[in-house]
Formats: sequence, structure tokens, C-alpha cells
Amino acid sequence: MLKVYNFIWTSLKPVVVIILVFIIIASSLFIYDGYRTYQDRTLEAKLIKNIKVKSSCTEIVSAGEKLNLKFSLTNRNDQEVTLEKIGIDVSLLGADNKTYAKLAETKPKSLKSPSAEAQFVDYVFQPEVALSANGKKDLVLTIQAAGKNYAKAASHTIVVYKGRVLFSFIPESSIETSCQIQIRYP
Repeated sequence: MLKVYNFIWTSLKPVVVIILVFIIIASSLFIYDGYRTYQDRTLEAKLIKNIKVKSSCTEIVSAGEKLNLKFSLTNRNDQEVTLEKIGIDVSLLGADNKTYAKLAETKPKSLKSPSAEAQFVDYVFQPEVALSANGKKDLVLTIQAAGKNYAKAASHTIVVYKGRVLFSFIPESSIETSCQIQIRYP
């Protein structure tokens, strides 16, 4: 009986060794991937922490007029950062079958993107916007205020719409700033 076990072990030994080597390599790669992900997230957090956003996002405009919302992004890192897209809160553009305003254009140029999130309408920059190391970049959102019929607003009122603007950077990090628009309906 012992000879049978020795025979089985000697014939299966190479297969077992190969399987163990594959298990060790796979677990090493899995651990290394987790470590690299941790390093990337730490770097992203450091980069985002050093990007400052200033906005002129407290404007008043009459129905049907355009307003320019200016955002200044300052990169205080020693490394270039890339802005991929901007998300505008639906609370600023319209909700519940009402349209308060629409984005007329952005500087630099962007395209509306299908968004999985119901909270934000995404606009992707074409090409992506690079914030140079220790540099500053201005973004301008031109918003067209809707008429009182589209907004379903009462006459002779000023309505304040509050929301957020989300700046999404590469790799997968973002900064959020609050914004409010006041629209005067005649």
C-alpha cells in the first residue's frame, strides 16, 4: 500500500508544484495590484488637495438672458493635472419637467455626454484641459436663462436656483463647488 502512495505522489508531484507556483504568482500579482491602487489613490488625494477652485457663481440675470459663470482653477502641484469633464447639477438647469436654464457654451469647448448619474449633467472637454504645474486656468460656462413659461415661474419674481458644479480630473478624482443662479422673471 505504501508503494502505491509513493507511486501516486511521485507522479503527481510535478503537477502539484506547478499549481503551487501559479497560486503564488497569482497571489503576488493580486497583492501588488492592491498596493499600486493604494499608491495611486494616495497620489490622487494629494494632487486634488492642492487644486483650488474660485468661482463667480452668485449671478442675477433676467429671463432669456445669458450669463457667464467664471471658474478659476489653480494647480499648486509640481505636476500637471488633466481636467476631463465638468458636471452641472440638475438643480441649476431644471428638474420636475421645468427648465430653469441651459448651458449655451463652455470655454474651452465641451460636448454633452450621456450621464449615468441623475444628479449631474456631464460635459466632456474636447480635448481635455491640462492644468500645468503651479499654473492657473479659467473656465467660463455661458448659461442661458429660460423664460418663465419653461421654468413655470410666477411673474414679477426672482427665483434662486442652488446647486453644485463638479470638476472631474484624470485619474478619477473630483472637486465640487457650490453655485447659485438668481433669475428675474418679468
